[in-house]
Amino acid sequence: MHNISRRKFVVGMGASLAYLTLAQSCRFLGADKKALRLMPQLPEIDVTKGIQSAINLNLQRSKHNFGTQVLSDTYGINSNYLGPIVRVKKGQEVPFNLTNNLKEKVAIHWHGLHIPGHVDGGPHQAMNIGETWSPTLHINQRASMNWYHAHTHGHTAPQTYKGLAGMFIIEDDDSLSADIPKTNNVDDFVVVLQDKQFDKNGQIFLTKSNVNNSFLVNGVKGTVDLKVPKGLVRLRIINASNGAFMQLNLSNKKPLYVIASDGGFINKPVEVETMVISPAERFEVLIDCDQDEPFALESLRFDDETLKATPTNVIDNSTKKGEQAIVFYPTDEIKGFTGSMPKTLANIEAPKPELALRTRKFSLSQELSPEMQVKAKLWGNNCNDDDHVAMGINGRPMDMSLINEVSPMHEYEIWEVTAVDGGHPFHVHGCSFRIIEQMDQKPPEYASGWKDIMYANQNQTSKLLVKFDYEATEKYPYMYHCHILSHEDCGMMGQFTTGKNVTPFSADTVSLK
Repeated sequence: MHNISRRKFVVGMGASLAYLTLAQSCRFLGADKKALRLMPQLPEIDVTKGIQSAINLNLQRSKHNFGTQVLSDTYGINSNYLGPIVRVKKGQEVPFNLTNNLKEKVAIHWHGLHIPGHVDGGPHQAMNIGETWSPTLHINQRASMNWYHAHTHGHTAPQTYKGLAGMFIIEDDDSLSADIPKTNNVDDFVVVLQDKQFDKNGQIFLTKSNVNNSFLVNGVKGTVDLKVPKGLVRLRIINASNGAFMQLNLSNKKPLYVIASDGGFINKPVEVETMVISPAERFEVLIDCDQDEPFALESLRFDDETLKATPTNVIDNSTKKGEQAIVFYPTDEIKGFTGSMPKTLANIEAPKPELALRTRKFSLSQELSPEMQVKAKLWGNNCNDDDHVAMGINGRPMDMSLINEVSPMHEYEIWEVTAVDGGHPFHVHGCSFRIIEQMDQKPPEYASGWKDIMYANQNQTSKLLVKFDYEATEKYPYMYHCHILSHEDCGMMGQFTTGKNVTPFSADTVSLK
Protein backbone atom coordinates (compact mmCIF):
# COMPACT_ATOMS: atom_id res chain seq x y z
CA MET A 1 0.00 0.00 0.00
CA HIS A 2 1.09 3.58 -0.61
CA ASN A 3 1.98 5.75 2.34
CA ILE A 4 -0.83 8.23 1.76
CA SER A 5 -1.56 11.25 3.94
CA ARG A 6 -4.94 12.65 2.95
CA ARG A 7 -5.67 15.71 5.05
CA LYS A 8 -8.70 17.10 3.32
CA PHE A 9 -8.99 20.84 3.27
CA VAL A 10 -12.02 21.11 1.07
CA VAL A 11 -15.78 21.08 1.42
CA GLY A 12 -17.74 18.87 -0.93
CA MET A 13 -21.43 18.57 -1.55
CA GLY A 14 -22.19 18.04 2.10
CA ALA A 15 -19.82 15.08 2.18
CA SER A 16 -16.96 16.83 3.95
CA LEU A 17 -16.71 19.59 6.52
CA ALA A 18 -12.96 19.37 6.80
CA TYR A 19 -12.32 22.92 5.67
CA LEU A 20 -14.94 24.38 8.00
CA THR A 21 -13.47 22.40 10.87
CA LEU A 22 -10.04 23.74 9.96
CA ALA A 23 -11.16 27.32 9.47
CA GLN A 24 -13.14 27.38 12.70
CA SER A 25 -10.53 25.67 14.84
CA CYS A 26 -9.63 27.90 17.76
CA ARG A 27 -5.91 27.83 18.35
CA PHE A 28 -4.66 30.88 20.19
CA LEU A 29 -1.35 32.70 20.38
CA GLY A 30 -0.48 35.85 22.26
CA ALA A 31 -2.37 38.05 24.63
CA ASP A 32 -4.95 39.09 22.06
CA LYS A 33 -6.27 35.49 21.85
CA LYS A 34 -6.52 35.69 18.08
CA ALA A 35 -8.03 32.65 16.38
CA LEU A 36 -5.76 31.44 13.61
CA ARG A 37 -6.97 30.60 10.11
CA LEU A 38 -4.52 27.80 9.57
CA MET A 39 -2.88 27.19 6.18
CA PRO A 40 -4.32 24.00 4.64
CA GLN A 41 -2.00 21.07 4.17
CA LEU A 42 -2.33 19.45 0.77
CA PRO A 43 -3.01 15.70 0.60
CA GLU A 44 0.05 13.68 -0.30
CA ILE A 45 1.00 10.36 -1.91
CA ASP A 46 4.53 9.46 -0.81
CA VAL A 47 6.17 6.46 -2.49
CA THR A 48 9.80 7.36 -1.75
CA LYS A 49 10.14 4.24 0.43
CA GLY A 50 8.67 1.87 -2.13
CA ILE A 51 5.96 1.29 -4.71
CA GLN A 52 3.60 -1.67 -4.61
CA SER A 53 0.96 -0.60 -7.11
CA ALA A 54 0.13 2.12 -9.60
CA ILE A 55 -0.83 5.57 -8.34
CA ASN A 56 -4.44 6.28 -9.26
CA LEU A 57 -5.32 9.86 -10.17
CA ASN A 58 -9.00 10.47 -10.86
CA LEU A 59 -9.90 13.65 -12.72
CA GLN A 60 -13.35 14.65 -11.58
CA ARG A 61 -15.93 17.41 -11.48
CA SER A 62 -16.72 18.74 -8.03
CA LYS A 63 -17.51 21.77 -5.91
CA HIS A 64 -15.13 23.56 -3.57
CA ASN A 65 -15.36 26.15 -0.81
CA PHE A 66 -12.47 28.58 -1.34
CA GLY A 67 -13.09 30.13 2.06
CA THR A 68 -16.08 32.21 1.00
CA GLN A 69 -18.53 29.73 2.61
CA VAL A 70 -20.17 29.04 -0.76
CA LEU A 71 -19.39 26.32 -3.28
CA SER A 72 -17.85 26.95 -6.70
CA ASP A 73 -17.90 24.53 -9.62
CA THR A 74 -14.41 23.07 -9.83
CA TYR A 75 -12.30 20.23 -11.14
CA GLY A 76 -10.14 18.13 -8.85
CA ILE A 77 -7.74 15.21 -8.93
CA ASN A 78 -8.67 12.76 -6.16
CA SER A 79 -10.31 15.72 -4.40
CA ASN A 80 -12.58 18.70 -4.91
CA TYR A 81 -9.83 21.07 -6.05
CA LEU A 82 -6.21 20.49 -7.09
CA GLY A 83 -4.50 17.12 -6.81
CA PRO A 84 -2.33 15.41 -4.22
CA ILE A 85 1.36 16.10 -3.80
CA VAL A 86 3.11 13.14 -5.43
CA ARG A 87 6.48 12.53 -3.76
CA VAL A 88 8.93 10.13 -5.46
CA LYS A 89 12.65 9.34 -5.38
CA LYS A 90 15.28 9.41 -8.10
CA GLY A 91 15.80 5.97 -9.62
CA GLN A 92 12.21 4.82 -9.24
CA GLU A 93 9.86 3.69 -11.97
CA VAL A 94 6.47 5.07 -11.02
CA PRO A 95 3.31 3.71 -12.70
CA PHE A 96 0.16 5.85 -12.89
CA ASN A 97 -3.45 5.37 -13.85
CA LEU A 98 -5.09 8.68 -14.78
CA THR A 99 -8.82 8.41 -15.43
CA ASN A 100 -10.78 11.17 -17.13
CA ASN A 101 -14.14 11.44 -15.33
CA LEU A 102 -14.83 14.87 -16.79
CA LYS A 103 -17.21 15.65 -19.64
CA GLU A 104 -14.44 16.86 -21.94
CA LYS A 105 -11.10 15.66 -23.28
CA VAL A 106 -8.07 16.47 -21.15
CA ALA A 107 -4.30 16.02 -21.27
CA ILE A 108 -2.15 16.07 -18.11
CA HIS A 109 1.48 17.19 -18.50
CA TRP A 110 4.29 16.34 -16.06
CA HIS A 111 5.86 19.80 -15.90
CA GLY A 112 9.61 19.78 -15.19
CA LEU A 113 10.14 16.05 -15.58
CA HIS A 114 12.90 14.69 -17.84
CA ILE A 115 10.94 11.94 -19.56
CA PRO A 116 10.33 10.79 -23.18
CA GLY A 117 7.64 12.43 -25.27
CA HIS A 118 5.32 9.42 -25.18
CA VAL A 119 4.76 9.90 -21.42
CA ASP A 120 5.19 13.70 -21.29
CA GLY A 121 1.44 14.36 -21.31
CA GLY A 122 1.33 16.98 -24.06
CA PRO A 123 -1.76 17.84 -26.08
CA HIS A 124 -1.32 14.81 -28.38
CA GLN A 125 -2.04 12.61 -25.35
CA ALA A 126 -5.45 14.00 -24.44
CA MET A 127 -7.69 11.42 -22.76
CA ASN A 128 -11.19 10.97 -24.11
CA ILE A 129 -14.16 11.04 -21.73
CA GLY A 130 -14.00 7.97 -19.50
CA GLU A 131 -10.55 6.93 -20.74
CA THR A 132 -7.65 5.84 -18.52
CA TRP A 133 -4.05 6.73 -19.42
CA SER A 134 -1.39 4.55 -17.76
CA PRO A 135 2.12 5.98 -18.18
CA THR A 136 5.12 4.70 -16.24
CA LEU A 137 7.59 7.46 -15.38
CA HIS A 138 11.26 6.63 -14.92
CA ILE A 139 12.60 9.21 -12.47
CA ASN A 140 16.18 9.97 -13.44
CA GLN A 141 16.86 13.55 -12.37
CA ARG A 142 18.05 15.42 -9.33
CA ALA A 143 15.78 16.41 -6.44
CA SER A 144 13.40 19.14 -7.52
CA MET A 145 9.93 20.60 -7.15
CA ASN A 146 7.81 19.98 -10.24
CA TRP A 147 4.11 19.78 -10.94
CA TYR A 148 1.43 18.28 -13.17
CA HIS A 149 -1.39 20.19 -14.82
CA ALA A 150 -3.84 20.27 -17.72
CA HIS A 151 -2.29 20.69 -21.17
CA THR A 152 -5.24 20.26 -23.53
CA HIS A 153 -4.84 22.10 -26.83
CA GLY A 154 -6.90 25.30 -26.73
CA HIS A 155 -8.34 24.50 -23.28
CA THR A 156 -5.39 24.52 -20.89
CA ALA A 157 -6.35 27.80 -19.20
CA PRO A 158 -9.92 26.96 -18.13
CA GLN A 159 -9.08 23.39 -17.10
CA THR A 160 -6.09 24.39 -14.97
CA TYR A 161 -8.01 27.35 -13.53
CA LYS A 162 -10.79 25.06 -12.33
CA GLY A 163 -8.31 22.87 -10.45
CA LEU A 164 -6.48 20.36 -12.67
CA ALA A 165 -3.03 20.74 -11.11
CA GLY A 166 -0.90 19.14 -8.41
CA MET A 167 2.66 19.11 -7.12
CA PHE A 168 5.28 16.48 -8.07
CA ILE A 169 8.30 16.42 -5.75
CA ILE A 170 11.42 14.42 -6.53
CA GLU A 171 13.82 13.54 -3.71
CA ASP A 172 17.27 11.97 -3.98
CA ASP A 173 19.98 10.83 -1.58
CA ASP A 174 21.46 14.34 -1.47
CA SER A 175 18.16 16.06 -0.67
CA LEU A 176 17.20 13.49 1.96
CA SER A 177 20.57 13.81 3.73
CA ALA A 178 20.98 17.59 3.34
CA ASP A 179 21.35 19.56 6.56
CA ILE A 180 18.33 21.76 5.93
CA PRO A 181 14.72 21.79 7.14
CA LYS A 182 12.92 18.75 5.71
CA THR A 183 10.28 17.63 8.20
CA ASN A 184 7.07 17.79 6.19
CA ASN A 185 4.51 20.30 7.53
CA VAL A 186 6.69 21.08 10.55
CA ASP A 187 9.57 23.12 9.14
CA ASP A 188 9.14 22.25 5.43
CA PHE A 189 5.99 23.43 3.65
CA VAL A 190 4.60 23.28 0.10
CA VAL A 191 3.02 26.64 -0.77
CA VAL A 192 0.79 26.82 -3.85
CA LEU A 193 0.08 30.46 -4.73
CA GLN A 194 -2.68 31.29 -7.22
CA ASP A 195 -5.16 34.02 -7.97
CA LYS A 196 -8.84 33.78 -8.83
CA GLN A 197 -11.70 36.07 -9.79
CA PHE A 198 -14.63 35.88 -7.36
CA ASP A 199 -18.10 37.24 -8.09
CA LYS A 200 -20.34 39.00 -5.54
CA ASN A 201 -21.62 35.61 -4.37
CA GLY A 202 -18.13 34.34 -3.58
CA GLN A 203 -17.86 31.95 -6.53
CA ILE A 204 -14.97 31.78 -8.99
CA PHE A 205 -15.23 32.48 -12.70
CA LEU A 206 -12.68 32.72 -15.51
CA THR A 207 -12.02 36.24 -16.75
CA LYS A 208 -10.16 37.67 -19.72
CA SER A 209 -7.63 39.28 -17.40
CA ASN A 210 -4.37 37.65 -16.35
CA VAL A 211 -4.65 39.19 -12.87
CA ASN A 212 -7.68 38.45 -10.72
CA ASN A 213 -9.20 40.10 -7.66
CA SER A 214 -8.10 37.58 -5.02
CA PHE A 215 -5.15 35.37 -4.25
CA LEU A 216 -5.18 31.81 -2.93
CA VAL A 217 -2.82 29.84 -0.71
CA ASN A 218 -3.21 26.06 -1.01
CA GLY A 219 -6.73 26.44 -2.36
CA VAL A 220 -8.04 28.99 0.15
CA LYS A 221 -8.83 32.64 -0.56
CA GLY A 222 -7.02 35.31 1.41
CA THR A 223 -4.48 35.35 4.23
CA VAL A 224 -3.72 32.14 6.10
CA ASP A 225 -1.79 31.58 9.32
CA LEU A 226 1.02 29.15 10.00
CA LYS A 227 2.55 28.15 13.34
CA VAL A 228 6.25 27.44 12.82
CA PRO A 229 9.22 26.53 15.01
CA LYS A 230 11.73 29.21 15.86
CA GLY A 231 14.69 28.88 13.52
CA LEU A 232 14.97 28.20 9.81
CA VAL A 233 11.83 27.20 7.91
CA ARG A 234 11.71 25.96 4.31
CA LEU A 235 9.03 27.03 1.84
CA ARG A 236 8.64 25.22 -1.50
CA ILE A 237 6.78 27.89 -3.45
CA ILE A 238 5.05 27.67 -6.82
CA ASN A 239 3.20 30.36 -8.69
CA ALA A 240 0.41 28.17 -10.11
CA SER A 241 -1.60 31.12 -11.44
CA ASN A 242 -2.82 31.14 -15.01
CA GLY A 243 -1.14 34.44 -15.80
CA ALA A 244 -0.30 36.60 -12.78
CA PHE A 245 3.29 37.39 -11.82
CA MET A 246 3.93 37.53 -8.07
CA GLN A 247 6.45 39.67 -6.23
CA LEU A 248 7.28 38.29 -2.78
CA ASN A 249 8.90 39.74 0.32
CA LEU A 250 8.74 39.44 4.11
CA SER A 251 6.96 42.10 6.16
CA ASN A 252 9.70 42.13 8.82
CA LYS A 253 12.26 43.21 6.18
CA LYS A 254 14.28 40.06 6.68
CA PRO A 255 15.64 38.42 3.52
CA LEU A 256 14.46 35.38 1.66
CA TYR A 257 17.25 32.83 1.15
CA VAL A 258 16.76 31.08 -2.19
CA ILE A 259 18.10 27.52 -2.11
CA ALA A 260 16.52 25.92 -5.21
CA SER A 261 14.93 26.84 -8.52
CA ASP A 262 12.78 24.83 -10.95
CA GLY A 263 15.36 22.10 -11.52
CA GLY A 264 16.68 21.69 -7.98
CA PHE A 265 19.26 23.06 -5.57
CA ILE A 266 21.47 25.95 -6.59
CA ASN A 267 25.10 26.07 -5.44
CA LYS A 268 24.54 28.10 -2.28
CA PRO A 269 21.79 30.15 -0.62
CA VAL A 270 21.19 33.49 -2.30
CA GLU A 271 19.90 36.32 -0.13
CA VAL A 272 17.21 38.55 -1.67
CA GLU A 273 14.94 41.21 -0.19
CA THR A 274 12.28 40.62 -2.82
CA MET A 275 11.80 38.26 -5.72
CA VAL A 276 9.34 37.71 -8.53
CA ILE A 277 7.92 34.35 -9.54
CA SER A 278 6.52 34.01 -13.05
CA PRO A 279 3.53 31.75 -13.75
CA ALA A 280 4.62 28.07 -13.42
CA GLU A 281 7.95 29.01 -11.81
CA ARG A 282 9.12 27.36 -8.59
CA PHE A 283 11.60 28.44 -5.95
CA GLU A 284 12.53 27.00 -2.58
CA VAL A 285 13.46 29.50 0.10
CA LEU A 286 14.59 29.46 3.70
CA ILE A 287 13.23 32.08 6.08
CA ASP A 288 14.53 32.97 9.54
CA CYS A 289 11.70 32.57 12.06
CA ASP A 290 13.84 33.14 15.15
CA GLN A 291 11.70 35.90 16.64
CA ASP A 292 8.71 36.32 18.95
CA GLU A 293 6.46 38.52 16.84
CA PRO A 294 4.34 37.31 13.92
CA PHE A 295 5.39 38.38 10.42
CA ALA A 296 4.04 37.81 6.92
CA LEU A 297 4.99 36.67 3.45
CA GLU A 298 3.59 39.44 1.28
CA SER A 299 2.55 39.05 -2.35
CA LEU A 300 2.02 41.70 -5.01
CA ARG A 301 0.51 40.56 -8.32
CA PHE A 302 1.23 41.98 -11.78
CA ASP A 303 0.03 41.55 -15.33
CA ASP A 304 2.59 40.84 -18.05
CA GLU A 305 1.74 44.04 -19.93
CA THR A 306 2.01 46.36 -16.93
CA LEU A 307 5.41 45.24 -15.73
CA LYS A 308 8.74 46.92 -15.63
CA ALA A 309 11.15 44.06 -16.11
CA THR A 310 14.78 43.66 -15.10
CA PRO A 311 16.84 40.47 -14.90
CA THR A 312 16.67 40.48 -11.09
CA ASN A 313 13.06 41.46 -10.52
CA VAL A 314 9.80 42.54 -12.09
CA ILE A 315 9.04 45.74 -10.27
CA ASP A 316 5.86 47.75 -9.97
CA ASN A 317 6.29 51.42 -10.86
CA SER A 318 4.03 52.40 -7.96
CA THR A 319 4.54 51.97 -4.23
CA LYS A 320 1.59 49.61 -3.84
CA LYS A 321 2.00 47.34 -0.83
CA GLY A 322 1.63 43.61 -1.21
CA GLU A 323 -1.11 41.61 0.45
CA GLN A 324 -0.37 39.23 3.29
CA ALA A 325 -0.35 35.70 1.95
CA ILE A 326 0.90 33.81 5.01
CA VAL A 327 1.30 35.12 8.55
CA PHE A 328 3.95 33.15 10.45
CA TYR A 329 3.66 32.61 14.20
CA PRO A 330 7.01 31.43 15.59
CA THR A 331 6.66 29.32 18.73
CA ASP A 332 8.82 27.25 21.04
CA GLU A 333 6.00 24.71 21.21
CA ILE A 334 7.07 23.21 17.86
CA LYS A 335 10.48 21.58 17.54
CA GLY A 336 11.98 21.91 14.09
CA PHE A 337 15.33 22.26 12.35
CA THR A 338 18.08 23.25 14.77
CA GLY A 339 20.94 23.76 12.33
CA SER A 340 22.27 26.88 10.67
CA MET A 341 22.14 28.31 7.18
CA PRO A 342 23.95 25.93 4.79
CA LYS A 343 27.04 27.26 3.06
CA THR A 344 26.80 24.99 0.00
CA LEU A 345 23.96 23.02 -1.56
CA ALA A 346 25.16 21.74 -4.93
CA ASN A 347 28.10 21.81 -7.29
CA ILE A 348 26.73 23.09 -10.59
CA GLU A 349 29.31 24.16 -13.14
CA ALA A 350 28.85 27.39 -15.04
CA PRO A 351 27.08 26.90 -18.39
CA LYS A 352 29.39 26.50 -21.38
CA PRO A 353 27.74 28.12 -24.41
CA GLU A 354 30.76 27.21 -26.52
CA LEU A 355 29.50 23.62 -26.48
CA ALA A 356 26.41 24.57 -28.49
CA LEU A 357 26.35 23.16 -32.03
CA ARG A 358 23.57 25.42 -33.28
CA THR A 359 21.38 28.38 -32.42
CA ARG A 360 17.60 28.63 -32.77
CA LYS A 361 15.61 31.83 -32.53
CA PHE A 362 12.11 32.21 -31.12
CA SER A 363 10.10 35.40 -31.41
CA LEU A 364 6.97 35.53 -29.23
CA SER A 365 4.16 37.72 -30.53
CA GLN A 366 0.63 38.61 -29.46
CA GLU A 367 -0.25 39.90 -32.96
CA LEU A 368 -0.20 37.75 -36.11
CA SER A 369 -0.96 38.37 -39.77
CA PRO A 370 -4.61 38.21 -40.94
CA GLU A 371 -3.85 34.94 -42.72
CA MET A 372 -2.50 33.36 -39.55
CA GLN A 373 -5.40 34.71 -37.52
CA VAL A 374 -7.78 32.72 -39.69
CA LYS A 375 -5.62 29.60 -39.51
CA ALA A 376 -5.24 29.88 -35.74
CA LYS A 377 -8.95 29.20 -35.21
CA LEU A 378 -8.97 26.41 -37.78
CA TRP A 379 -6.09 24.75 -35.92
CA GLY A 380 -7.94 24.70 -32.59
CA ASN A 381 -6.43 27.72 -30.86
CA ASN A 382 -8.78 29.69 -28.58
CA CYS A 383 -8.34 33.31 -27.53
CA ASN A 384 -10.19 34.37 -24.41
CA ASP A 385 -9.19 37.96 -25.13
CA ASP A 386 -11.06 40.82 -26.81
CA ASP A 387 -7.79 42.51 -27.77
CA HIS A 388 -6.16 39.56 -29.56
CA VAL A 389 -7.31 37.20 -32.29
CA ALA A 390 -4.25 34.95 -32.43
CA MET A 391 -0.81 34.70 -30.84
CA GLY A 392 2.20 32.76 -31.99
CA ILE A 393 5.92 32.05 -32.14
CA ASN A 394 7.98 33.02 -35.18
CA GLY A 395 4.91 34.41 -36.86
CA ARG A 396 2.67 31.35 -36.68
CA PRO A 397 0.20 29.92 -34.13
CA MET A 398 0.22 26.40 -32.78
CA ASP A 399 -0.50 23.78 -35.43
CA MET A 400 -0.83 20.24 -34.08
CA SER A 401 0.07 18.83 -37.51
CA LEU A 402 3.36 20.76 -37.90
CA ILE A 403 6.68 19.88 -36.31
CA ASN A 404 8.36 23.26 -35.88
CA GLU A 405 11.82 22.03 -34.83
CA VAL A 406 13.90 18.84 -34.87
CA SER A 407 16.76 18.56 -32.38
CA PRO A 408 19.33 15.75 -32.17
CA MET A 409 19.57 14.16 -28.75
CA HIS A 410 22.60 14.83 -26.51
CA GLU A 411 23.68 17.94 -28.45
CA TYR A 412 23.80 21.37 -26.88
CA GLU A 413 21.90 24.20 -28.54
CA ILE A 414 21.37 27.87 -27.78
CA TRP A 415 17.78 29.04 -27.89
CA GLU A 416 17.42 32.81 -28.29
CA VAL A 417 14.04 34.03 -27.07
CA THR A 418 12.64 37.52 -27.71
CA ALA A 419 9.21 38.92 -26.95
CA VAL A 420 7.86 41.23 -29.66
CA ASP A 421 5.17 42.59 -27.36
CA GLY A 422 4.39 42.07 -23.69
CA GLY A 423 6.30 39.73 -21.42
CA HIS A 424 6.16 35.95 -21.48
CA PRO A 425 7.40 33.12 -19.22
CA PHE A 426 8.91 30.67 -21.72
CA HIS A 427 8.75 26.94 -20.91
CA VAL A 428 10.46 24.01 -22.67
CA HIS A 429 9.30 20.41 -22.22
CA GLY A 430 11.54 17.42 -21.63
CA CYS A 431 14.56 19.12 -20.08
CA SER A 432 16.02 21.62 -17.69
CA PHE A 433 18.09 24.40 -19.21
CA ARG A 434 20.61 27.00 -18.12
CA ILE A 435 20.08 30.71 -18.66
CA ILE A 436 23.11 32.27 -20.35
CA GLU A 437 21.60 35.73 -20.71
CA GLN A 438 18.31 37.04 -19.39
CA MET A 439 17.08 40.19 -21.12
CA ASP A 440 20.54 40.96 -22.56
CA GLN A 441 22.20 40.61 -19.17
CA LYS A 442 23.66 37.96 -16.92
CA PRO A 443 20.86 36.20 -15.00
CA PRO A 444 20.48 36.81 -11.27
CA GLU A 445 22.39 34.38 -9.09
CA TYR A 446 19.25 32.64 -7.84
CA ALA A 447 18.31 31.84 -11.47
CA SER A 448 21.76 30.53 -12.37
CA GLY A 449 20.92 26.87 -11.73
CA TRP A 450 18.67 24.47 -13.62
CA LYS A 451 15.44 26.01 -14.91
CA ASP A 452 12.49 25.21 -17.15
CA ILE A 453 10.81 28.66 -17.02
CA MET A 454 12.51 31.85 -18.20
CA TYR A 455 10.93 35.31 -18.37
CA ALA A 456 11.26 36.90 -21.83
CA ASN A 457 10.77 40.65 -21.94
CA GLN A 458 9.72 42.86 -24.83
CA ASN A 459 12.49 43.72 -27.33
CA GLN A 460 15.18 42.07 -25.22
CA THR A 461 16.90 38.76 -25.97
CA SER A 462 17.39 35.91 -23.55
CA LYS A 463 19.64 32.95 -24.32
CA LEU A 464 19.15 29.41 -23.04
CA LEU A 465 21.59 26.51 -23.18
CA VAL A 466 19.52 23.37 -23.76
CA LYS A 467 20.14 19.67 -24.39
CA PHE A 468 17.63 16.86 -24.78
CA ASP A 469 18.38 13.37 -23.53
CA TYR A 470 15.08 11.64 -24.26
CA GLU A 471 13.24 10.85 -27.48
CA ALA A 472 10.15 12.73 -28.60
CA THR A 473 8.58 11.50 -31.84
CA GLU A 474 6.24 13.10 -34.36
CA LYS A 475 3.39 11.19 -32.76
CA TYR A 476 4.29 12.45 -29.29
CA PRO A 477 6.41 15.62 -29.65
CA TYR A 478 7.56 18.01 -26.95
CA MET A 479 6.18 21.56 -26.63
CA TYR A 480 7.68 24.99 -26.05
CA HIS A 481 5.32 27.81 -25.17
CA CYS A 482 4.41 30.84 -23.12
CA HIS A 483 3.15 29.75 -19.71
CA ILE A 484 0.56 32.49 -19.46
CA LEU A 485 -2.08 29.91 -20.17
CA SER A 486 -4.42 32.19 -22.11
CA HIS A 487 -1.48 32.98 -24.42
CA GLU A 488 -0.75 29.28 -24.86
CA ASP A 489 -4.39 28.58 -25.73
CA CYS A 490 -4.34 31.54 -28.13
CA GLY A 491 -1.51 29.93 -30.12
CA MET A 492 1.78 30.96 -28.48
CA MET A 493 3.17 27.43 -28.62
CA GLY A 494 5.24 25.22 -30.92
CA GLN A 495 6.32 21.60 -30.95
CA PHE A 496 9.53 19.74 -31.61
CA THR A 497 10.96 16.25 -31.85
CA THR A 498 14.23 14.83 -30.59
CA GLY A 499 16.07 11.66 -31.53
CA LYS A 500 19.34 9.94 -32.29
CA ASN A 501 20.97 10.48 -35.68
CA VAL A 502 18.35 12.99 -36.83
CA THR A 503 19.05 16.00 -39.03
CA PRO A 504 18.55 19.38 -37.33
CA PHE A 505 15.53 21.11 -38.78
CA SER A 506 13.46 24.26 -38.32
CA ALA A 507 10.23 25.17 -40.06
CA ASP A 508 11.12 28.83 -39.51
CA THR A 509 14.01 31.03 -40.56
CA VAL A 510 16.66 30.52 -37.90
CA SER A 511 20.41 30.41 -37.64
CA LEU A 512 21.57 26.79 -37.65
CA LYS A 513 25.36 26.55 -37.53
